[in-house]
Amino acid sequence: MSVKAIVVDMDGTFLNSRHEYNRELFAEQYKELKRRGIHFIVASGRPYVTLEPYFQEIKEEITFIADGGAIIIHKGMEILADCISLDAVKQLVDGLRSACLNQFIISCKTKAFVNAYSENGLFVEEMKTFYKHIKPLEQVEAIDEEVIKLTVCIRSGNRNRKMTELLDTFAGRFIAISGGFGYLDVLNAGIGKANALKRLQRIIDVKDVEILAFGDSENDMELLQQVKWSVAMNNAVTGVKNVSRYIAASNDQDGVLQEVALFLAGDKYQEH
Repeated sequence: MSVKAIVVDMDGTFLNSRHEYNRELFAEQYKELKRRGIHFIVASGRPYVTLEPYFQEIKEEITFIADGGAIIIHKGMEILADCISLDAVKQLVDGLRSACLNQFIISCKTKAFVNAYSENGLFVEEMKTFYKHIKPLEQVEAIDEEVIKLTVCIRSGNRNRKMTELLDTFAGRFIAISGGFGYLDVLNAGIGKANALKRLQRIIDVKDVEILAFGDSENDMELLQQVKWSVAMNNAVTGVKNVSRYIAASNDQDGVLQEVALFLAGDKYQEH
């Protein structure tokens, strides 16, 4: 079967280290993908509001799987928004603060709330790359939008262990997925890029064997294992490389676009 959909992670995959991509080359490739009727799908841990500006001219034509799979925007229409209840958010925030895991951000649809008690200003500055309209949060009751996920910094010390212990107290209600760069995304159980893609596949009528997918981080692994044509970036973590069928050049070498060019030329990712 031929490829009918291309799925790309963003940070560390489609985007280079400067959080950009070769727009001119991609514009040419996208025209050909569109002509062939091939779906282009962005699957990222980022919220939709920071993904959409990268594809301003074609945002109504493509699909966004955002917030690690909790949001699906298909051709401009929201078809999934899996939200965490405010009661659950309050429990999570209380637990994070009690465990001194103070570097966290709460992602909503159009804005984000950073823990007002975070002692690290660099953390807040770094989050501005991935989130828009960040506000400090003291009380959960001040949140005025549906909550999609929490992102927690676990870079140093025993934070990973503390996070595991905290989530264990919720008896499987939530999952923590590594988004890379020392962060864990906390979402409702059952949420993930792979499950979101499966849901989308039923809408666009595309099978696993008809998907070409690219990734670099742990939150891409299940999706890459699901599809036939799986590609890890050269800069990917070892686990992603181990489950992928192919290895592309790094994100700083336009690895995704190199592979798409080979596909469009008929030199790769073809059934014989």
